[in-house]
Amino acid sequence: MCEECGCGEKMALTCAECGGRMVLINDVPVCTACGARGNSAAGVREHHGHAHSHPGEQPRSGPDELTRLRILLPHWLEHNEEHLHDLRAWAAKAHELQKGAASELMGVAIEHMEACNQALAEAMEALKQ
Repeated sequence: MCEECGCGEKMALTCAECGGRMVLINDVPVCTACGARGNSAAGVREHHGHAHSHPGEQPRSGPDELTRLRILLPHWLEHNEEHLHDLRAWAAKAHELQKGAASELMGVAIEHMEACNQALAEAMEALKQ
């Protein structure tokens, strides 16, 4: 766990340009602070860094919040899709294990996550207007 912010992350990709936190969008690292893009081998360094600053560091400047939101929404959508894939597989496994109630409840969770993803996709479209 990060001792600075308590976020629970041990390692994160950090932007080599500004030190901001990188997220993967379609397997391409994108900085949530400055919007820089790179590949995992170049322009990115691993560190426990996050969007907060460490003692003695200067605050980082970056894009406005709208730009950050346009970066984060696709990341959240992609991340949820990865979880949905796993959840569907485990719901099927629970059914095979004759744990019908658990499987059904996981199905409810899947429906909610699909609705969440639909709302995130609509939010992305609304930002384009």
